[in-house]
Amino acid sequence: SSPEPGAAERVYAPVEDLQAVRECVQEQLERFSAEYPSSATPLVLFTDALHHLMRITRVLGTPRGCMLLVGVAGSGKGSLARLAAFVEGARFFHPVTVDPDQTASTLAADLEPAYRMAGVAARPVMLLLNERDLREDVVAENVSSFLSTGVFPTFEGADERAHILKSATFAWSKAGAGTNGEHPLPEQVWSWFSERARNNLHLVICS
Repeated sequence: SSPEPGAAERVYAPVEDLQAVRECVQEQLERFSAEYPSSATPLVLFTDALHHLMRITRVLGTPRGCMLLVGVAGSGKGSLARLAAFVEGARFFHPVTVDPDQTASTLAADLEPAYRMAGVAARPVMLLLNERDLREDVVAENVSSFLSTGVFPTFEGADERAHILKSATFAWSKAGAGTNGEHPLPEQVWSWFSERARNNLHLVICS
């Protein structure tokens, strides 16, 4: 997928000095802790942590990039993912309300802010989920569908789409997605929105 218009070209280069990377990341960590004190966790930037952080940032900087982070509980997977999102300029969400009575409608309400930001504003977004979130069938089904098709089934209903379509239609027109004067059909706008959301929304699952 091509990057959004106006996006800076990404340049990758070999790391010649890991200590310079550590100092740069330490600076980012301090900024992150100052801006998001409730999400910040003390991190020791040992070599493996830096390697993992670089891998996560590269995936988050790739359109449609998603990850499964595997490791023992408390090893810092979520903290590294949040720091990586901050480094990449991505908003991060842990939107799912773990509830045995979770329904498609309540899940849509949980996911809508992130989905709208990714598809309407075309901003990079990281959805951070864990194993407990996936215990609910409706969540697992939506995650599986998004990974394979780029669409959350919970937004297939007209009521769930209605909250997004108005702002998506405005963004569609502003982006010049149609011909001059064309009044788009809802399905056209939804398809365009879904493609943008798929490119910008990154699922990161901690296991």
